[in-house]
Amino acid sequence: MEYMFLTGGNSKDKDTRRITFEEAKKMVCDTSIKNSYKPICSMVILEGERKYRKIIYFRKRVIIYDFDTTKQVWYEKVNDNEYFIDQIAFENYRNQNKYVEVHLRNRDFSDPNICMIRVGSNGRWKYYVGDIDDSKFYRKIEFGDTDILYSDIETNFEPYLMNLKECGKNFSRK
Repeated sequence: MEYMFLTGGNSKDKDTRRITFEEAKKMVCDTSIKNSYKPICSMVILEGERKYRKIIYFRKRVIIYDFDTTKQVWYEKVNDNEYFIDQIAFENYRNQNKYVEVHLRNRDFSDPNICMIRVGSNGRWKYYVGDIDDSKFYRKIEFGDTDILYSDIETNFEPYLMNLKECGKNFSRK
């Protein structure tokens, strides 16, 4: 495996350049950067010549993407190095040509400990709402530590989604 660090989140951006691990870590730890919506830097994991996985670092978010499974795990920063998994998405769920998006809400939300799922196929959408134990979705993440991120990208989170019910697109329980 080869690790390539880049400024920003997209290698095709004209301003993107290759940087060292130390430069990337310094950028992520720089508290003077206030914009939380623009990627600070990214790490592309190569297997030979092929892109295998990509980790994008924001001020208050980390996203890991697996190019083989098309799975994404989104982490929202809670404090310091503690994160909560707030979204899991698949562009092609289990090779069934289905787009699946799972949004998770922890105990800090007005409607806490729920999951909202949107499944799309052939232009049609189905919506589900269910319950979660939010303690299963908190992580301590240090910059450059890929073990936790790799574990989550390989984990089947379905056992942690309970009482799923189909609902309307506003995700209200029937």
